[in-house]
Amino acid sequence: MFTVLMCSCSQAPSTPLTPQNVVGTFKGTYGGAVETFAFRPDGTFTQVLFIANKPQYTNDGYWQIKGNQRQIELRNVYKALDLDGKLQLPPKKFYNMDGLWVSLDQRQRIVFNIDHSFAVDKVTSPRATETK
Repeated sequence: MFTVLMCSCSQAPSTPLTPQNVVGTFKGTYGGAVETFAFRPDGTFTQVLFIANKPQYTNDGYWQIKGNQRQIELRNVYKALDLDGKLQLPPKKFYNMDGLWVSLDQRQRIVFNIDHSFAVDKVTSPRATETK
């Protein structure tokens, strides 16, 4: 299981973690690849890993907000980075992976590691991902 290391942030998020705020498309660039997550209102997501601007791996899974209202749990998710932040192909499948919701200065982000090098930022509104 992959778990996020929590940071001690004294400032409350400017955009609260709610299902409505999670719905949309998030994008991250790391390890020589681009990854997108399209979160839908029904608690499902589609994950796509692009290498050289071409989709290489596509995956469907489930998401939910965890009890503390600061974490998102992803189930049936691929992880394409190793512990050193290097691209690992094929990506490894995890039953679950937790992400920390960070929202400051209108930037909404899901962070998967303490130094924010493995994170995805919101890039579209909910309307873009309401249907599969």
